[in-house]
Amino acid sequence: MEYTDVDEETNRITGIIVDEGLQVHRTLGPGLYEWVYRECLAKRLRRQSLKVACEVTFPAFFDGERLDSAFRVDMDIEAKVLVELKAVPLVEPAAFAQLRTYLRTSGREVGLLMNFHAPRFVDGLYRVRPRAARPPREG
Repeated sequence: MEYTDVDEETNRITGIIVDEGLQVHRTLGPGLYEWVYRECLAKRLRRQSLKVACEVTFPAFFDGERLDSAFRVDMDIEAKVLVELKAVPLVEPAAFAQLRTYLRTSGREVGLLMNFHAPRFVDGLYRVRPRAARPPREG
């Protein structure tokens, strides 16, 4: 699946991530801890010659001060795509908000939320984009 709202390289990377995530899910199935899926997916992505950073922290700023490790994303692939992994029966709306915050904070354009607990991988796969900042309310 290709999207026109991001560059070709980002589409290529997300395609590889999804393909490898599917293979991890097919091999392991649902029911394991999140960290197991993260390690296996990272291994497969590295075999595809992608640069994979796990448990990456990003700073936040509050009241003019920098909080160095305010956010921690599961995976940052090629410094282009963030991947947040879950292994839960139901992905809560807060997980999507969390990933959007990570995207805005990191400056990345695309994130993938992958829930490995889903019986079918595609049912637990979500492509997330950062939302544009809301204009100030008048009145």
